[in-house]
This record gives sequence, structure tokens and C-alpha cells, in this order.
Amino acid sequence: MIKVENISKHYLSGKRHVPALSDVSFDIMPKNPLTIIGKSGSGKTTLLNCLGGLEKPDRGRISVFGSDLMALNAKAISNLQRKNIGFLFQSGNLLSFLNVYENIAFPLQLNGVSGKNQKRRVTALLDYIELQDMETAMPHELSGGEKQRVAFARAIAHSPKLLLADEPTASLDTETGKNLVNLMFTMARNDNQVLVISTHDPEITGLSKHTITLLDGKLVKGDPS
Repeated sequence: MIKVENISKHYLSGKRHVPALSDVSFDIMPKNPLTIIGKSGSGKTTLLNCLGGLEKPDRGRISVFGSDLMALNAKAISNLQRKNIGFLFQSGNLLSFLNVYENIAFPLQLNGVSGKNQKRRVTALLDYIELQDMETAMPHELSGGEKQRVAFARAIAHSPKLLLADEPTASLDTETGKNLVNLMFTMARNDNQVLVISTHDPEITGLSKHTITLLDGKLVKGDPS
């Protein structure tokens, strides 16, 4: 379970403090994917970064599977991320010098998984994303949809309890994006995973029973667009 309690986050722009999040609170449970909607600049990415420990809020509390992120030092947060959190970004962020197999295996290596166990997991994920014959391909040889599928496989390779996806379909065509989202929702249900997606895509919000809306860093009711 993820519990967010009254978090606020500001950035310094010149001499001004610009609010990114203001007194945001909500809970997230496994198998119940949460979508976050809102206009660009509404605070969606900042909220995901705080949930994943990439940034710390100025005030409030975030509990991730019983761990208070505000109380953890950098080493403890890094350990939590390595074992229990997966990130999927809009651009995929694949490592350009690694092939498909190596990109997916990267988080497994960080967690000390090697040999037959690593091979078994990566092979299963390649089957799952239907890129069985692409394991030696380099990122520049992939289409946009293929890159995002590989990025998704990498994000879940270490079986994280929490998957954070920041507008994962924004650069994809409708059909490719729909297929990727279906993979994400299926995996969340099958693996008892907490899934949080920021999006502008109505296809995604239509699949999710739980949606929160951000407007200027604040939780609001309804769709502000």
C-alpha cells in the first residue's frame, strides 16, 4: 500500500517559490491501478518523482510499503528503488550502448540475478512483449513502440511492487499505446502490483477505476481540461 499525506513541493524560480504540489493526499492499493490526469505543468511528473523517491516533498509524508520515504537516507532510498520500484518514462530512456536483452537484464544485474535465472526472466519478458527475435537489436534499430515495450520489460524485470509510468503512451500511435497499456494493467493484476500512471490518454483512464486530477499542484474533482 502507498499512503500520501498532505505533501507539498515548491521549486525556486529566480526569487520566487513556485508551487508544484500543494497539500496532496491519497492512498493506492495493489491491483487497483491509479491514473493521474491534469494539464501540462499541473504537477503530475513531480508527484510521480516523489512517489518513487527521486524527489522529496518539502512537507508531508509518503509511506511506501511501510517505509516512510521522508525518513530514509539516500542509500536506503536507492535500495528501495533497486528492489521494489520500477520506472517507465515517456521517452523510454533505454541505454543506447546496450542491446535489448542487456537493457532488460540491467535491473536484474543490479539485484545480483545472473546465469540461468537471469536468462529465464529475460526470455519470459521478451515473449511477454512479443519481441522474442529482437534480443540482440540495439535501441536505434527499434520503432517507438518497440522501444517502449522494451522499456516496460526493463521496468518490471525485477518484479517491483510499485511501477510508476509517466505518460508512457504520449509518443505512440493509438493502437500501439493501447497494447502497451493492456500489458501494464494485466501485469499489475497478475503480480499484485501497485501501478500509477500519469496520462492525457482517455484510453488509460477508461481502464482505471481510480483517477485523481491535478490542477496547479492541487487535487481537484472532475477533469479541468
